[in-house]
Parts: sequence; structure tokens; C-alpha cells
Amino acid sequence: MLASIQLLPPRLGAFSLVVVLTSLAPVIARDFPHSAQVVKLENLNHDIKRITFKPKSEGFDFTVGQYVHVKAPESYIEQFNARYKTDHGEISRPYSFASNPSNQATFSLIIKRYGPPRPKKGEPPPEKEIPPGVMSTFIHKHLKVGDVLSISEPRGELYLKTDSKRPIVIIAGGVGVSPFVGLLNYFFEQKINEERKIYFFFGVNTIRDLVLHEQFTEWAKKHKNFYYVPAVARVADNETWEGEKGYGNQVFERYFKESIDADAYIAGSPTMRKFTTQSLVKKGVARDRVRWDRIRVGEN
Repeated sequence: MLASIQLLPPRLGAFSLVVVLTSLAPVIARDFPHSAQVVKLENLNHDIKRITFKPKSEGFDFTVGQYVHVKAPESYIEQFNARYKTDHGEISRPYSFASNPSNQATFSLIIKRYGPPRPKKGEPPPEKEIPPGVMSTFIHKHLKVGDVLSISEPRGELYLKTDSKRPIVIIAGGVGVSPFVGLLNYFFEQKINEERKIYFFFGVNTIRDLVLHEQFTEWAKKHKNFYYVPAVARVADNETWEGEKGYGNQVFERYFKESIDADAYIAGSPTMRKFTTQSLVKKGVARDRVRWDRIRVGEN
């Protein structure tokens, strides 16, 4: 069980920075000019892995806040179709870079496993087996160190440099934390936190869904003006959690009592984004200060 730590700075009336991820059109075969080899696989919690790749092709270069499409091998798709009686063709998914672009020798992606949907309460079990997430199953069950995958050109502009001195507020839900691992590393490297306060709200459903909790806690101790606020929506009776309780947007609203002047970034499920955006607007954050990328968190 994770130790619970509450990291809350004095209540302030101003802050900044929020990221939102949305939908993206499929990428076709000719859009995979690069390849990368798996050099490390890590389990970050019960259903999220971090995969570290080494680019194998020339000219692969990414910047902070971008994402990349990863293509599943044709042989795996054939096996999946045979196993689940599906008819998938080419499969790829977009994943945000979870590493600092100052080191282009490797890059990391953080990917969640999506199992088959569960029947709703009171519904009978399905007559036939429902397949799990096709791409996430490949990543979690079949990918090995040494494998080489086809990848697209990096895309996206999650982070846009400005001359703003406003504080930064990041609100992430679950695996939506991915792009902020690299982004926060970049902020610290560039010493952005020396002049701007950075508030990082990370909300999950249960304690076991937390990702990199110890690392973020250590960053809050080490880096000036960085405040990490983890929140858990549901805590079991036999669990101990001394941090914030509730969903990320709820904790955000409680944290700042007054209206705020912020640059905002959100990442999470569509439902999380919807309610978090409402909370930001309610607190006075201008819509044109909410930044998001064209990628949908939750694709399987």
C-alpha cells in the first residue's frame, strides 16, 4: 500500500497551466516512416506500463508535448482476429511522449491496458467472448525487450511557449498523467518553476491506480514552486489515505477558494475533461488559456 502524503501550499488566488487531450483521425500505412526498438518495460501499477524505446531510423526528433502513433505488427493482428473472430485491419494508436526531448537517444511511452468491457449490473453475461483492447493487449501481453515497432512522425503541440508569468495548473486523470511526466521534466530543466508556480493535480479512482506517486512526491520536495496534489476518488475501509479525496476537478475547486487567472492543461477521459473544464471556467479560467492536444486518452 502506498503511504499517503498531503502536499498543499498556502491557498492562493492565482495560478496557471492546464492540458486537454481529444480525438484524432487514424493514421494510414504510409505515415509510419520510422522504427524504434524496445529497450525497457516497467510495470507502473496493476494496468499501466512504461515502455522505453530507442529510435532505429534517422531523422526521428520530437519536442516537448508531442505524441507518436505506434503500429501493431500484422502478425499479431492476424492472431488477434483468429482468437476473437474479429476483422481488424491495420491498427495503430497515439501515445504522448512521457520523457524529456533533451535526451533524443531514447523515449518513453506510458500505456494502460484495457480489458473487455464488463456487463452492467443486472445484465446477463454475453453469449460470446468480448475481446479486450486490441493495441493495449499487444503492449501488455506480447511486447518484449528487443522488439522493433513502426512509428509515425511525432505530432502535436501540447505545450506552447509564451511570455506568461501566470502560475501553471496541470490536472491529470489516470493514464492522462503521461504527457506531464516529460513536460514537468522540461519545466524543471528550463527553470520555469523559478518564476512561475506549478500546481499538479493528479486524480485516480483508487489508491492502486496511482502512477509514479513517489517520484512526484520527491519532485515536490526538491523543486521550488512545484506543488503535487494527489487525489483518490474511492478509498476502501481497510485502506489508509491521508491525501485529498474525490475527483480531480472537485479537489481543484476546493483547493482554490477564489477565482483564478490561469494557463490551463488537462488530460484524462472525456468525462474527466468535461467536468474539469466546467470547474476551470467556474473558477474564472478563460477558455483561451486552456490548452489541449488532438489525442484521445482511453483508446484501446
